[in-house]
Amino acid sequence: MRAHLMNRPIERVEEGLASVVVAVDDTDDATRCTSTGEIASLIAAAAVDLGGCLRLEVTRHQLLLRDDVPYTSHNSSMVFEALMHPGFIDDLRERAIAIIAAHRAETSDPGLCFACVPAQAERGRCTAASAGLEAQEVDPAVSELVSFGRRAKVEFCSKEAAYALAARVPWVVLSEHGGDGAGVVGALAGVGLRLGGCDGRFRGKWNFAKLCAGELSCSVGAVERRLARDFRGPVQLVDEQGAPLDPALPFSLDAEGKPILYDGALTVVCDVVDGVAHPCSKIDLGEIGNVGESWSRVCSSFEWDNDAEECLDRTPSCKNCLHRRWVAGGFQCARNRAIGSA
Repeated sequence: MRAHLMNRPIERVEEGLASVVVAVDDTDDATRCTSTGEIASLIAAAAVDLGGCLRLEVTRHQLLLRDDVPYTSHNSSMVFEALMHPGFIDDLRERAIAIIAAHRAETSDPGLCFACVPAQAERGRCTAASAGLEAQEVDPAVSELVSFGRRAKVEFCSKEAAYALAARVPWVVLSEHGGDGAGVVGALAGVGLRLGGCDGRFRGKWNFAKLCAGELSCSVGAVERRLARDFRGPVQLVDEQGAPLDPALPFSLDAEGKPILYDGALTVVCDVVDGVAHPCSKIDLGEIGNVGESWSRVCSSFEWDNDAEECLDRTPSCKNCLHRRWVAGGFQCARNRAIGSA
């Protein structure tokens, strides 16, 4: 299993904790000297250091890939949720700003979004995710944020639109921290998508054999229980249609999977073959970048991606290279434009 942050087993209802959703975007540049995923993880670690508890883990949310949208490589925002004592949220934001300043790429355009979700909006959001409430029953501010996030996946959204929406939601603080600040669009979109509960992948490599270390076999129910033990928040294992799996079904430990955020839960989608549940990988889940063998080449410019979780496998190839840029049809090489897009 991935090396997750050290969480503390605390309950919001018992200790009066506040829910805060934090998103960061556009902290890297063409030098690829840093990654937004690493910066988000540093901020999440700061939340835990301040006595907070992460709800699940950091998620990556893919936004629009198009020539008129500025991005370096992936155009994805990184988001996490934490339960914290309200008095420490301002401290966390100060630490987040300092982390971005210390680690962002020189020519990047970082955006940061803090959403201190009030209890009423939090209840409506959770109920909507689990019980399928009608849109009008969900908190209007949450609905607006979710809609903005979904729109940023399919169409161009301006900084002005992002700031206008943030200004209408009193519990959202949106800010830019260098360059032209274009990252505020992705940061606000990331908060909306995380609140929506049905978008994004959990960051990191997930080795399920380590979860059941020392055992020759494991069941779906055992995996679900151990995930629930290690991660604060709902977890589920489902088939490719989203239906819950039989807890007694054997679970394959011979492959890495990629959990997604679905229905507000850390969700492991499985392919059931011959009565055994196999966790789906990024490629199985239809990731952008799932392209043909023309991208299996390795040239003299190859370098491993600086965010290792973006590598689709452990084979040196264009798909895992620091210099490939995601485009709508696959990849484009930032070093050798002659290769073109897939």
